[in-house]
Amino acid sequence: MPTIGVCTSALETNIQALLTRLRETSNADIKFVQLPYNDVGSYRLDSRNMDGIILCHSIHNRRFAITDVTDALYDEFLPRAMRVFGKDNVAVIVHDFKWPFGDGESVEGHDRVKKTLMTSFKGQPTTFQCSKLALICGRLDGIIQMDDDDLQLLQEFMANCHREQTGGEDKCNCKWCLTPLYFCCSAMNFCCSAMKRLCKSDDSQAGETVRLTEYAQPVIT
Repeated sequence: MPTIGVCTSALETNIQALLTRLRETSNADIKFVQLPYNDVGSYRLDSRNMDGIILCHSIHNRRFAITDVTDALYDEFLPRAMRVFGKDNVAVIVHDFKWPFGDGESVEGHDRVKKTLMTSFKGQPTTFQCSKLALICGRLDGIIQMDDDDLQLLQEFMANCHREQTGGEDKCNCKWCLTPLYFCCSAMNFCCSAMKRLCKSDDSQAGETVRLTEYAQPVIT
């Protein structure tokens, strides 16, 4: 059974209906992953025991800006997720659009506006280059406002989600530890750049090693 992380920088309640639906209907272990509201690009995923991720982004949370546009939030996060999990194990859902799309009076109007929005979305190519599936929909909090065809695509994505365990962890480059960044930095709430100051050069003397607290300052979020 695959383990899939459902990620958002919004509150968990903003995607509660989706989480409940996936846990009840999919043959997967669903983990909620809280992303930071600021500096998502520097966030390192705790990729242990996860086969893939579903990134959820609300347009109420800084607009329809995923990648490749002004103020895009995931220009660094999505390429990193692809490197860690593989493209086939990454999905993106952009939600909280007005539902149904269009004037709400016809299926044709819904489909037409959705097609226009998806064409615009494809102007953010990094999203599609780094993910197997990219969807747009309405609310995901107390109700799921998503086309049935898209729900089926999401179920198929999860059923096929399988990460080859080839050592593609999201690691720190610190030569002192060479451990996943979630252990040496994120779990201790220290920034990576500060950690790397411990590794000044290859000829550093063991007696010159400074204490972590002298260099790494807590990240204020």
